[in-house]
Amino acid sequence: MVYNWQIKWELKSLSKNELFNIISKAIVKQIEGLPIERVSLQGNFVYDYNADSLDIIAIILTLEEVFEKNMTTKIPTTELDSVVIVEDILSLIYNILIDIEKHMDPFKPIKPDYSKIV
Repeated sequence: MVYNWQIKWELKSLSKNELFNIISKAIVKQIEGLPIERVSLQGNFVYDYNADSLDIIAIILTLEEVFEKNMTTKIPTTELDSVVIVEDILSLIYNILIDIEKHMDPFKPIKPDYSKIV
């Protein structure tokens, strides 16, 4: 599957590396003993990280906390069924942040709360 962000990165507030690093930190915060160096876009939560659906939900909740100052809605639980690899979470968060940026008038950069992933 090819995601929109793979063709053209449109998020103004964060680079792809910055968003990936935030997501990686949320993952290693939840999955005990997982070194951040092992997290990759193609990493499979079940097979590569021994995570289950509760871990994925906890990761999503952490990311909601990281961006809660900007997010006016929660991530739909229907979207969680499609999360298999790290890239799926990146795409999910990217699309939400893009939608937030599109509705800003005037534009103000989205500022993640990094204290939630330490």
